Amino acid sequence: MCALMMGLSLTSCLSSGETTSYDGALTVYVYENIYSGKPYFMDALGNRYIPTAASWSNVNAQLSSASIELTDYKMATIWFNYVVEEEDASTPSTASTTATGQQYDIELAGITTLFDTAPVMYVQSAENLKDYETAPVLSLGDYVNSSYLAIAPSQYDEKTIATTTGFWLANDKDKLNMHQLRVIYVKDELTADSKDFVLYVCHNRGTDEEAEAYYGNAYCFDVQNALNDFRTVTGKDPEKIILKAKEISLNTSNPTIDLPENYTDHEIEYKTLEDLYPSAFENK
Repeated sequence: MCALMMGLSLTSCLSSGETTSYDGALTVYVYENIYSGKPYFMDALGNRYIPTAASWSNVNAQLSSASIELTDYKMATIWFNYVVEEEDASTPSTASTTATGQQYDIELAGITTLFDTAPVMYVQSAENLKDYETAPVLSLGDYVNSSYLAIAPSQYDEKTIATTTGFWLANDKDKLNMHQLRVIYVKDELTADSKDFVLYVCHNRGTDEEAEAYYGNAYCFDVQNALNDFRTVTGKDPEKIILKAKEISLNTSNPTIDLPENYTDHEIEYKTLEDLYPSAFENK
């Protein structure tokens, strides 16, 4: 058993230098500056992080050598050092204040995690799930290989859920494109009395009938439109988001593409941004 092609899971630590200590490590959204073609990053609170040209060039060279295009990914975990003002080396430079937060110049030191994006969609009834759920997923939140920290199903901000997962497949990189991972909610399950929002993590294997290797990665689910639907029907935020998945462990001696009979539930207490990051709001 092996990770497919040892690199498709994108778990390498991409470092731009020999520095072993950093000012910060953050999971951030990835955006592209349409004028410069260079990326910038934004955290959950709206703070922007702008890599210097030299530090971006170093990291981008490693991304390119691994055939990775950073802007193909919605989120990433970055390591960085602040660019500091010469007159006060303890203070990070603040280029400007944006509408939602501060903007910082950073020396990008490395990227350790790139998040795949699983599309969020809906079906009318639970019966329709069978069209999108033909094989199990790897247990949500487990390690997906030795280079990755496990990410338990969790809420990043008011619109994004993150976790690690993946699936078993043939040991053939061309088969990877047959597999589709989606997050689905069922319209018929939403009523005015609904307290919790149930989302199904579904894997369709296409015509791949093998379980010789695995693909595992970090995933982000943009649930904003789905939550708007929940609010329209119920008039409120959910108390919990419940991810349901038909799972199989990565650590199994008998991997299979057969669906388990039952779902495993992962409950996430839904929180506002202020509840998620209280220290950022203490002085406001």
